[in-house]
Amino acid sequence: MTTLAKAILWLIALPFIVLAAGVFYETYYSAAHRYRLTIEVDTPDGMRSASGVMEGYGWSGAKFIPQDGGGGTGMRGDAIFVDLGRGKNVVALLPASDVTARAFNRDQPHWYLEAPRWVGRANLYPPLVPTLVTFGDLADPKTARVVDPYAFEQEFGAGYVFRRAWIEMVPVGIWPLNNLGIYGTPITRGIEKRLAWWNDAGRPAAVAWHAMRDGNDYGASIEPEALFKKK
Repeated sequence: MTTLAKAILWLIALPFIVLAAGVFYETYYSAAHRYRLTIEVDTPDGMRSASGVMEGYGWSGAKFIPQDGGGGTGMRGDAIFVDLGRGKNVVALLPASDVTARAFNRDQPHWYLEAPRWVGRANLYPPLVPTLVTFGDLADPKTARVVDPYAFEQEFGAGYVFRRAWIEMVPVGIWPLNNLGIYGTPITRGIEKRLAWWNDAGRPAAVAWHAMRDGNDYGASIEPEALFKKK
């Protein structure tokens, strides 16, 4: 087959490829939304905060024909690292995939089909506040421990107070341009650069997860890396 013939075949096939990709996207991945999650902490040296943009999504067959069975929800994003100063830190692990629906009191069936059109912001209160973890040594996953948001002074000392966690809806963009960072608000990445142990041999995230649970493996996650990063 000549080069010209191949080019013609590609030109003929391209619209069908684009159409098939569009149908696949509309069927399973179009119900996506993005939000910025912010963590704020008062310290003796002033308020410290950090935020990250995450994506929630859901599927239930074709988005225009909701189904009662099957489907589910998921999310993409990175945990949020807050530098508290004086060698102290707190990491907000990834929230539940339905955090937006619950925060905005819209946790009805197939809520994710409407979520891309939501606007505004909402404070997160327990149990919606993400699990907060601190590392005594950022180079050692065994020093991980969970921090009660109402016990920051006991953990970090006088003057350290968890102020709030809140989310704000941001533009999700248009697929696939949003996944290329061309359109919409990009998902925030880079938590692995904050955790010196991330690229160590073995599964250091599993070590951190074990430490967070005070050595108790009951109900341990089979994918502890997903506490910090979901692609």
